[in-house]
Amino acid sequence: MNTREPISMAAKQQSGFTLVEMLVGLTLLVTLMGLVYAGMRVGLKSWERVDEVVVERTSDRALRNLLRRQFQHLTPLVWRQGTRQRVAFAGARDRVKFLAPLAHREFGGGLYLVEISAQGSRDSRQLRVRFFHRDPQAQTLVPGEAVITRALGQGFRSIRFRYFGDLHGSGQGRWHDRWGPGAVYYPRLVRIEMAGEDEHTETLTLPLRVSGMWSG
Repeated sequence: MNTREPISMAAKQQSGFTLVEMLVGLTLLVTLMGLVYAGMRVGLKSWERVDEVVVERTSDRALRNLLRRQFQHLTPLVWRQGTRQRVAFAGARDRVKFLAPLAHREFGGGLYLVEISAQGSRDSRQLRVRFFHRDPQAQTLVPGEAVITRALGQGFRSIRFRYFGDLHGSGQGRWHDRWGPGAVYYPRLVRIEMAGEDEHTETLTLPLRVSGMWSG
């Protein structure tokens, strides 16, 4: 009686995976893990991009609100020297100066000289606002001691200021790269053009709340 054959068949049926089967299974597992990881990376990048867009839009909105607030507080003031007169406003391509009130516990109230300017290197510019003490009797926009300095925005490739109004009394308003000093009228609009590193240009046009004969 031969008992070896049944024992051999049973052992063969109870044996595990072969080496080839294990390699095939591991290959499939690694492939699936790679696909899952790639999908997760795409999802994370999309989520991070959404966060960046939200932050950028929030920052842009905050910057706009801060700049609007500064120009809304502009106080029109006219200096007279004999028969000549000029407004307390001076604008250049990289900065603008005007007078505005400031309520502060440490420095007190009153009118301060406000300067909003473009600072930084050539390809990495930022907007900065500074409040300066001034002599109430002085008819000039020369800054005194700086009491407050704030950064309004950064990471711009270029920043340019422009001014709309009748600068020379010709009866027609147009855009100018400079306004004063020594101008007889305030500009009607101030435009700030901010070009980002991605070549996108953000343009902010701000009306000045100056009415009557002092608005050009």
